[in-house]
Amino acid sequence: MDIGDSVEEAAFRAEARAWLEQHAPHRDPTKRHKQSSTDTEQDVHAQACRDWQRVLYDGGWAGLTWPKRFGGRGGTPWQAAIFGEEQSKFDVATGAFAVAHGMVAPTLMMHGTDEQRGYLDAMLRGDEVWCQLFSEPEAGSDLANIGTRAVLDGGDVRCIRQINLVEQDAISSDDLIHRLIVATIEHRIIDMLTDVHHIHH
Repeated sequence: MDIGDSVEEAAFRAEARAWLEQHAPHRDPTKRHKQSSTDTEQDVHAQACRDWQRVLYDGGWAGLTWPKRFGGRGGTPWQAAIFGEEQSKFDVATGAFAVAHGMVAPTLMMHGTDEQRGYLDAMLRGDEVWCQLFSEPEAGSDLANIGTRAVLDGGDVRCIRQINLVEQDAISSDDLIHRLIVATIEHRIIDMLTDVHHIHH
């Protein structure tokens, strides 16, 4: 039990730690993490992330906060935080699914069609690594200078001045990507429109 854990949190931490002990090696604290730099290293890292994600999926630990109707565990943010703390003590590969799980999946759950939601299970299993495309690379990472506008045209939203740039993660991504079109509506409110495309390596 960690200091500050409630009885319920301590029980969940113990459950997570016990499962991790059975399925992953401990991280060597003396081993420094090396950032993947070459295409080959990125491919190796992406595959390691896929493999670990499938272990999580098979063990019932993938999508901790995803609703059960989308294949998740239906857990709480504090459970995800605790699992992340415990997982960080083990030598497993993570990070390749940050865009898919953190941005694409929530968007599809909330706004996607049934057809688009069909991608969710493959994301959760780790079968597909998704990347992100940015519009207007000249605007900078803080989006302060974006010029793209989203205009209401009847019941539809129409984007003006769309320029796309593939993010670095596309190197290790699959044929499916998520295009994130960042646009300005009134008073520079940031909106996000999703679309699915294919990348052919």
